[in-house]
Amino acid sequence: MSLIIQEKKHPQPLSANLEVLSDLAYASVTHSSGFNYFLEALQQTFSCTTATLSIRNTSTGQVMGGWYQDMPHDVIEYYIANLGHRDPLLKRAIEQEKNGFCSAFYSNDNHLDDPVVQGWCEQAGLADGACAVIHKDAHSIFALTLGRSSDQGHFQQQELQQLSLLIRDIRRAIALRLAFDQTKSTSLLQSIFDHLTLPLLFIKQGGYLSFRNKKAQDWLDHSSVLTINNSGIAELSDHKNNARLLAYSSAILDKNDTDSKVLSVKSVDEGASLLLTPIRSEKESDMGILVTIYPWNKEHGISPDRIRKFFNLSKAESQVCDYLCRGVALEDIASETCRGLSTIRSHLKSIYQKTATNRQAELVSHVLTTLMRNEYC
Repeated sequence: MSLIIQEKKHPQPLSANLEVLSDLAYASVTHSSGFNYFLEALQQTFSCTTATLSIRNTSTGQVMGGWYQDMPHDVIEYYIANLGHRDPLLKRAIEQEKNGFCSAFYSNDNHLDDPVVQGWCEQAGLADGACAVIHKDAHSIFALTLGRSSDQGHFQQQELQQLSLLIRDIRRAIALRLAFDQTKSTSLLQSIFDHLTLPLLFIKQGGYLSFRNKKAQDWLDHSSVLTINNSGIAELSDHKNNARLLAYSSAILDKNDTDSKVLSVKSVDEGASLLLTPIRSEKESDMGILVTIYPWNKEHGISPDRIRKFFNLSKAESQVCDYLCRGVALEDIASETCRGLSTIRSHLKSIYQKTATNRQAELVSHVLTTLMRNEYC
């Protein structure tokens, strides 16, 4: 069966027709935006404020990827970093997995007295939620969650029963989507990127790895700071940076956000700077994030000495630049170096002049690219 989805920002509300929703779930298998349009239809059908299909690590509960409908990116990031791994609604859904969807609202529910939970619900404007485990194995948990505001009222038992009837089709659609993502042809891009000397990844919306070049594969084979799980999700060992990566990958359809970002990733004995560059296109299926990996190396890589050598900076300026390349904020640099913030800003202004740059992202991109070009050439 073939189903065409009209790509509208605000499609007309759907009637409460489970067959239509099932069709939309299957249509999401090959759709450029994944399950976003299915979630939008589900959200409208059941009068919800938000709808999410999250992918989590089975052992830790950390969010690794997924699709988020009508949830602001800062709210997503806060949830993933602070609450996702201990969400009481998800815990209840896992406990009641065989019963399908469960609701968050109970008059004597001590779980929801958690101030972190309450604070996030206020931030997201949610008063009730419905959640079900769609798929669970040794590696990943796929959870579907709907949120309602106080104006929309609580979920009723009949609604939860109707939602539960969709689980079988959603589960099949997810399995098909994973197979589709893993078999899509990326031969042209792959051949181009394999000839480049920097480790490069291309991540699509929801955290899915579209492809990696040979340099990136070589690095991944020996790295503990970034792994690719069985679902094809790129996962950082630092869950707060992983939250930032996921929030940024979920924001790629927001064409107003065009700045590159830098993540500093560390483990016990290694580290790397990841330069995240949004790739824009008229076709949503071609959009994503180009991740350039700059491994830290004791002999070469990123260091104040190499920065000073290549850009003729002072010792203090090269130290500030080194911190920026590792994703450290100006306020934290001031604290780490025991200098005033005004002094750090003065150093940054001088660095801009000497490197012919104007913004932090531009500066970091220029410095990292220059250093690593000389590293690999």
